[in-house]
Amino acid sequence: MKYVKITSLLFLLTFFFALSSASAQVVGIVDLTIKIRSQTSSTNNHNKDNYSNQFAVKTTCTDDVSGNEMAIEARTYRVNNGTTSSWKSLPKGTSIQLTETNGNNTVPSTYRLNLRAKNSFITTGSFYGSWNLD
Repeated sequence: MKYVKITSLLFLLTFFFALSSASAQVVGIVDLTIKIRSQTSSTNNHNKDNYSNQFAVKTTCTDDVSGNEMAIEARTYRVNNGTTSSWKSLPKGTSIQLTETNGNNTVPSTYRLNLRAKNSFITTGSFYGSWNLD
């Protein structure tokens, strides 16, 4: 019985320390207005704590007039020095890596997610999705 108690205690301590060192920041994006004529729309600033890739997911993005699905592109923008990643197409429901193989925008810093319509529309759109910073 003593062995079970000690093993259980060690397991709980290990579990606690594993949880306390893990950090991930996922930003939910709800009803972000996509501007007309492929102009850039941005989220608020968010701080990134780890050296890691950033990902984005489009849940849906619809034209505010017709209700049709809009094709969207995304990139990361590093606020401190203006560095951006390349524009990447965001297919519906797919997690897309926005950072590049050269490590662009993987360092801890303050970032924004930039979004734009892939095609030039004369109406605005409403974007719903998520952005994983860490």
